[in-house]
Amino acid sequence: MIVCCQVLLLGMTFVMTSRALQQTLDFIDANSDKGSETCSNEVKTVGVVGTGKSSTSKVVSDLLTLFKIPQISYSATAAEFSKKSRFPYFFRTVPSDKHQAHVMCEIAKKYKWNLVDIIYSNDNYGIEGREELEKNFRKADICVGQSLIIKDKQNAEQEIVTKLKESKSEVIFTFCEKYYISKILKEADKRNMMNKTWIACDSWANSNQVIKNYEHVVHGMLGVIPMSGVDQEFNEYLLKMNPYTNTNPFYKQTLEKLHNCSLSNYVEKRRCTSNDTFKDIIDIDIWSAFVMDSVYAFAYALDDLYRNHGDYNNYADYIKNVSFKGVTKERFGFDNNGDPYARYKIFNLQKSNKFEKVMEWDPDEGFTVQNTQTQWKNGMNPPIGRCSESCPSGTYQQAGKLACCWFCEPCEDRWYTTTSDEKACLLCEKGFSVNPEQTDCLQNDIVYLEWSSSATILLIVFVILGMILAIGCLIVYIRYRNTPTIKATSTELSYVLGIGVIVSFLCTFMFMGKPTDFICNARLVMMGVSFSIYVGALLMKTNRISRIFNRKLSDGSPSIYLNIKYQLLFIFVIVMILVVVQGMLIYSSPSIQEYYLSTTTTYIQCKHSSLAEPVAVIVYNLALALLCGYQAFRIRKLPGQFNDSRSISFTILTCCLIWFIFLASMFTKNGYTKTIISCIGFIANGLSALFCMFFPKVWIIYMHPEMNVRQSTINMKNASHIAISTKNCTSESTSANIKQSKSTAPYLEDSSTRLTSDGMSDNFVEFLARKEKEFSLIENERDKAVEQANDLYKELKEMYISYDDHMTSLVKMYQVEHQALEDLVESVDLDETNIKWLLERSAYATDTLEPILKMLKQSDKDHQLIQVLSQERKLLKCAMAQQSHGIPNDEHLI
Repeated sequence: MIVCCQVLLLGMTFVMTSRALQQTLDFIDANSDKGSETCSNEVKTVGVVGTGKSSTSKVVSDLLTLFKIPQISYSATAAEFSKKSRFPYFFRTVPSDKHQAHVMCEIAKKYKWNLVDIIYSNDNYGIEGREELEKNFRKADICVGQSLIIKDKQNAEQEIVTKLKESKSEVIFTFCEKYYISKILKEADKRNMMNKTWIACDSWANSNQVIKNYEHVVHGMLGVIPMSGVDQEFNEYLLKMNPYTNTNPFYKQTLEKLHNCSLSNYVEKRRCTSNDTFKDIIDIDIWSAFVMDSVYAFAYALDDLYRNHGDYNNYADYIKNVSFKGVTKERFGFDNNGDPYARYKIFNLQKSNKFEKVMEWDPDEGFTVQNTQTQWKNGMNPPIGRCSESCPSGTYQQAGKLACCWFCEPCEDRWYTTTSDEKACLLCEKGFSVNPEQTDCLQNDIVYLEWSSSATILLIVFVILGMILAIGCLIVYIRYRNTPTIKATSTELSYVLGIGVIVSFLCTFMFMGKPTDFICNARLVMMGVSFSIYVGALLMKTNRISRIFNRKLSDGSPSIYLNIKYQLLFIFVIVMILVVVQGMLIYSSPSIQEYYLSTTTTYIQCKHSSLAEPVAVIVYNLALALLCGYQAFRIRKLPGQFNDSRSISFTILTCCLIWFIFLASMFTKNGYTKTIISCIGFIANGLSALFCMFFPKVWIIYMHPEMNVRQSTINMKNASHIAISTKNCTSESTSANIKQSKSTAPYLEDSSTRLTSDGMSDNFVEFLARKEKEFSLIENERDKAVEQANDLYKELKEMYISYDDHMTSLVKMYQVEHQALEDLVESVDLDETNIKWLLERSAYATDTLEPILKMLKQSDKDHQLIQVLSQERKLLKCAMAQQSHGIPNDEHLI
């Protein structure tokens, strides 16, 4: 049994929708007719090729879907046909308008047009094409000035041309059929609208029939056409056909319509000649290749179906999976949406009024420019197609009233644009700075205190100079360690102070070169150690001198604080406490290398993971410095060269000032400046100690050696008038004590004389009392006078007793001070002759002598007063005797 089938071709490009439906129904009804003699069964319609329009293809597809008959269109490009759920049996060999709209948008982007107009027909092809085109324009930030629909009403084309002529846009994109665009071009010619550039859709992209007589209107236009191949055998066959002998009715109808002639004796048209052939349209015809591939697709699918003994109900699946060598593509096939691979050709209407292919577009490669150059209305320059001039790189678009109209504004500092027509400037990342043209960001130079830099070399010179001076001072101190000037400075503590100064200079090298994580941590440790050695030595120095001269601290007994071994141990403990604390903090939160990104420069510096470590160093050393400053203030009145309080105070003040500057730079500065300030701080710290503590002693040793003797260690100015009286001095007193005792002997002798006189006064009082009994009858006024004299004498006697007690306490105080002086002699190796000088300059000795001198002066005044009273009593006695008994004088009674 032979099964007969047919694939029907619907050439409905110029028919109405109702007729398309009628022809489709006729094809379907043919399936119920009986077969011919060669077919034992009925002839079955298994597929339909067509139609040529999207509007008619839609209604035909709806009808064919009911009967599960596949349809392959050769020119229906509406995007909605790609929805397989809506059109499951529809296929096409021409790409979707979705791709055509994308290519049109790519053309606008290629020539940097941002303001365009759109005209479209009032059908599925135009409406869906316009929607896809506007969607692509929105994504590309291209403004659509006007989107005008061509309606089937009177004077519609006049309104459209009027609006297009008034528009600012120079470029018009079209999505409409030939019928509609022909009316628009005709009206544009009437209105002399010659300054527009037209972008044609595939319906009239290279149609000479549409542009005929309107070439001057659309000159320079671009047309987008799906790419297709050429079947040379078909073209040769078509050219060999003779219209008078060929019996194909379609051939005759097409030829008459193409050349507007008649093959019959129709009087209103000219008679067709042998020159009226298809030669003029073969080179520009593209649709025949899509028709051929449509037929090939049905044929190859039928072949696969028969070979696999498939069912006609699954014929659509065979079409979907078909693959063959096509005319439009080397290897033709359908995707999941029933669409072919999309490729396009772009034609240009040149001055010769001929369409020339100027570009090709492939979704993978984009545009490929051909050898033929594009000719525009203005020659070789494309239309501007913009509301505003292009903004060059380094500027950005400041929006105006319309979205596609703007002003070009330069980018601000550190902002840039790399391409033209940017909407906004980009900010350079940290570590980058913008170039002068503000078109790109350049990486900043990485800066740190390099060893080869001039600043580093200058700092190294100062560091080496400071270290030479410090080492030189230590050598001088070691060489002259037995001289009085050096001994008075606590030699061993001066050595430690010198080491601290050298370490302070060495800290400067930790800030030079490229910092690493190790250097960042070692830098802070070494910095803390240098300051703790430096300040610890000064603290022990002031504490030792303070305890020697302060009786409340020493209490006349030896102290471990005065032992140099313990003082060195205390300094070691001070340093180790800080080292242990820093080690714990570094272990928990170590410092790391950091790239500090400024506006124009990138600095490599150290970053502390937490502030605990620097704060610990600061607080610890600040506490030591304040304590040292307090001790220096207490010893400000010590004699001669023992008084380093001014030098120590100035050194501590300078140290604290440098610390404050260092801290200010640490927390407020970054990069290169911070490093240099830190180095200068350490250098200044070391030099301040040298100038304040070491240089004065070195100056005395070399420039004034006459002052480097024992007598010059204590200033003897105003010492001659100071005297100290002592009682019960032992035989073990030194020669200085004996000399001092001799100087106070006159006062002691005067005191003995006054005591003897006091004994005589007591006898006189007793004698006077006996006499008063004998003169009991004397007037009351005289009795009162005698009683007043007795009271006055008693007061004087009590005053002498108080004076004697006070002298005893002064002797005890003197013994304590004497013991302190002996400790001083033992610690600083003074001879006996210096004791008197130390007592004369000692603040405590001065405080002790002042009450003694006052008491001696008061004693002299009291002695004179007693003599006056005694003389008055004698005179009073004589007067009373003369009045009572007539005795002229009684001096012999005394």
